[in-house]
Amino acid sequence: MTPRKALIIDPSARHRLRVTAVLGDHPALTVVGAVGSVGEALKRAERNRPDLVVIDADFGGNQGLATLRQVIAALPDAAVWVLTDQGTARGPSAREAFRLGVQAWLVKPPLGVDDLRSTLYSAADTLLTGTRTTDPEPVGTPSEPVVRPAKRPVLKAVPPGTGRVRASAPAPPPEPMHGEPRASTQRPVLQTPMPGGMAAVRPLGTPASSSESLPARALGRGPDIQQSPLAPTPGPPASASHSGPTPPPPEPPRPAPPRPPRRSRARRAPAPPPPPPRPRPTLIVMGASTGGEEAIALVVAGLPPALDVPVVVIQDMPDYFLARFADRLHSQGPLPAALAVQGEALLPGRVWVVPGNHHLEVQGPPGAYKVHLRGGRRVHGNRPSVDVTLTSLVRPDAGPVQVVILTGTGRDGADGAKALLPHGAHVLAQDKATSVVYGMPGAVQEDGTAHLVLPLQSIPGGLRARLQDPPTL
Repeated sequence: MTPRKALIIDPSARHRLRVTAVLGDHPALTVVGAVGSVGEALKRAERNRPDLVVIDADFGGNQGLATLRQVIAALPDAAVWVLTDQGTARGPSAREAFRLGVQAWLVKPPLGVDDLRSTLYSAADTLLTGTRTTDPEPVGTPSEPVVRPAKRPVLKAVPPGTGRVRASAPAPPPEPMHGEPRASTQRPVLQTPMPGGMAAVRPLGTPASSSESLPARALGRGPDIQQSPLAPTPGPPASASHSGPTPPPPEPPRPAPPRPPRRSRARRAPAPPPPPPRPRPTLIVMGASTGGEEAIALVVAGLPPALDVPVVVIQDMPDYFLARFADRLHSQGPLPAALAVQGEALLPGRVWVVPGNHHLEVQGPPGAYKVHLRGGRRVHGNRPSVDVTLTSLVRPDAGPVQVVILTGTGRDGADGAKALLPHGAHVLAQDKATSVVYGMPGAVQEDGTAHLVLPLQSIPGGLRARLQDPPTL
């Protein structure tokens, strides 16, 4: 089946990027334009009549419905899908939109690209059958939710008794080996002096028997008590309770206090000095692919009007679209922009867009950069390729380069940026949250090449800080 041509109308540049990337990957669709207003959409439709229009308008009042009437009247043969977060598919705005001829009312998911892809692909698989649907039960109704949040990982509870617990009391002594004498656990003994220098040994707290009785004078009790030699010797008491009070149990031995940890005599190695700041760039090279058209436009619009270095933009698109893209950058300002021409000097304060189906190599030193266009095989599937331009600057006289890697598929630009690091290059990458596809900036970050990772809206500020003298980032 021939891919249907889709045109996207969305006032938000960020949402335009996401919708363009998702629909561009669908095998039954090809995106011929992504614009922010109906006027731009009608101009784009004059050159390439779309089969499908995906629109997000302000449906808080009558402005959104008026926009729909204008689009449907100008493009009567195109299917119109509404992708919005204002109202449900059963609300009054949706009912009026279906009365006007809208094919689908899609609820914009709030989570991310994966949920947006699920919503749009479900609509494409259901509605791209060559017939217009008039059923008032559209895709995205409450009966068929379009938001499918991923399940959060569940933390496993630790079963009782399996955790590690530090002992608060000393461990019992180890069992003796076979043949070793077992340490005595009996109570300490008391030695009582006997007449003639001898001593009777008995356990501490045990009352002495009559056979162990001492002379009264030895105990300080007065005169001796004589016993008859024929009198029977009294035996030991029947029980300890009749001989006196029960002694208290002995106290357990106290553990020895822990020794303080010994301090290592090895001295801590001093921290390495911070790396010297990167020099101020003499050239800016900006690369992107999928979703890069809007990202580049936003970054270029935020550059200072008095920029004193040239800017080279590498976006893999057909030559015709790149010429229109250069005109758009030129019209939105603040810097003049044009397609690069063979042998032309890269003047400071200008934006040069690499033409389609060509690689661009930068020749000459700073202040005398020149364009060299050539053919050759595709690199990472791209022509023009970011790696080809960056590799041409890996030379001692090229000067420090500011590399900007924006949203895109694959890893184009990662190898060239890494090769430029020894030559004073500074690498700035777009973060994952604002990237339509996190291939190119993700590869730079994964290689450890990116000095700075920023959201798309913060990249112009980061570039202005780098262009100061001296740079503050």
